[in-house]
Amino acid sequence: MFITIAFIYLLVYTVRTASQQIRLVGGSVPHEGRVEVFHNGIWGTVCDDGWDDIDASVVCRQLGFSPTGAVALPDASFGRGTGQIWLAAVNCQASNMALAECSHSGWGNEDCGHGEDASVICQVVTLVGGSNSMEGRVMVWHNGSFGRVCPDGFGQKEAHVVCRQLGFNNNEGVDPDINVDFGKGSSPILVSNINCKGNESSLSNCKHPDFRIGECSGAPDASVVCKFVPLRLVNGSGSHEGRVEVFDRRKWKTVCDVWWDDKEASVVCRQLGYSGTGAISKGRAYFGEGRGNIVIGLGCNGREEYLTDCKYSSVGGCSHTRDVSVICNDVTLIGGSNAMEGRVMVWHNGSFKGVCRDGFGQEEARVACRNLGFNNDGGDPDINVDFGKGSGPVLVSNINCKGNELSLSACKHPAFRFGECGCTPDFSVVCKFVPLRLVNGSGPHEGRVEVFDKREWKTVCDYGWDDKEASVVCRQLGYNGTGAISKRRAYFGEGRGNKVTWVRCNGREEYFTDC
Repeated sequence: MFITIAFIYLLVYTVRTASQQIRLVGGSVPHEGRVEVFHNGIWGTVCDDGWDDIDASVVCRQLGFSPTGAVALPDASFGRGTGQIWLAAVNCQASNMALAECSHSGWGNEDCGHGEDASVICQVVTLVGGSNSMEGRVMVWHNGSFGRVCPDGFGQKEAHVVCRQLGFNNNEGVDPDINVDFGKGSSPILVSNINCKGNESSLSNCKHPDFRIGECSGAPDASVVCKFVPLRLVNGSGSHEGRVEVFDRRKWKTVCDVWWDDKEASVVCRQLGYSGTGAISKGRAYFGEGRGNIVIGLGCNGREEYLTDCKYSSVGGCSHTRDVSVICNDVTLIGGSNAMEGRVMVWHNGSFKGVCRDGFGQEEARVACRNLGFNNDGGDPDINVDFGKGSGPVLVSNINCKGNELSLSACKHPAFRFGECGCTPDFSVVCKFVPLRLVNGSGPHEGRVEVFDKREWKTVCDYGWDDKEASVVCRQLGYNGTGAISKRRAYFGEGRGNKVTWVRCNGREEYFTDC
């Protein structure tokens, strides 16, 4: 079916059986599209209620394609149909040979709209012999089975199309690797005068993909290693932060904040090449609301190498107001007595490295502190400090910050590289920031208590709140803790955003964060 050139330009592919006609509509190639069935003289769509990959595999088998690797797509992925919706609540078994054999709620017995039309993508290209789904020998569906592909005439552009057809959409701009050897298979070898431009969505969209069984040189089968990271951060100030989106079933999807915490954030950051330590999780669409489908219930233990190794449930049941985000730790301070001071360390090539102080000044210090979540409302950072020299390699840079950037990566030309530095200490800072404030009072000595936690201001719940906690707040803000008066029930007005659920102090702490 894959080789039929006459069908390449068609948007409808139909198969007739004794019991039922079925077709795929709206795809760019015969093996994908919206599922439509013919009943009582009328073509109608299928509702996506309960629609899954087993149902898709039955459709693909009925159409003459491989049932293995069939992808079920909901939500009118290939456009909305019109008129009759024939089937809903379809539940196929893997052994079913046709959609008519599957259980369903009855012909025309549905409560769906065409925004819920079901679609499928049948697998006509696959990779075998690799260590994961993104690498291996190229296999093409031909005459009812997968055949090997001769490497003659199969180059970089064809590899690009293969990877894109498998759902790896090359959006990093990195070429697939074709200088790989995954051996020779035992099935018949296919030869072709295929000629791709490289931007096609499928091999069948390339010029003359007339695969046929033939002779080939003794070289290994055509093989590729696709280069694709099925995870991205969107809408942040730099590549280290943003809304989390995962590539699943050929679509970018957001993640619901059910169960989401710093463990999941650490896995995301590590997979993207940052340090997992200090990763900050955010919920409630912190970096804006996404669009499309949502993955819910994703849970990690924090030790996973890839986010796809974590457990998760299905898609749906959450709104984009709960999209998750992360902030990866690409700058840190070490050697100081607290988190706001020390030698500046920048994440580079898989580890934190010290920074040469040449070319690093007040503006860069402001950005480094802001990058760490200290927003400089306490004054300029102190850079006339000495926290010594580290033992590892030192980074030099032609970085040039204005001072108002949110991260060092947003500054001009932050091209960090290993280099030589003088005998001076590594670049160090003391950030000036008080992570505590009083809001809505008649003066700076009173107001609603807000604490800065995980890069945002949060209110404090009054559960157990009394004068001991109030005395620590006042003392940290530079007032006398004696006689401090605690107030509850939003005495100075209600705040917004997240809350700290409860705080317990003994009244002797120096800082509120010690409670």
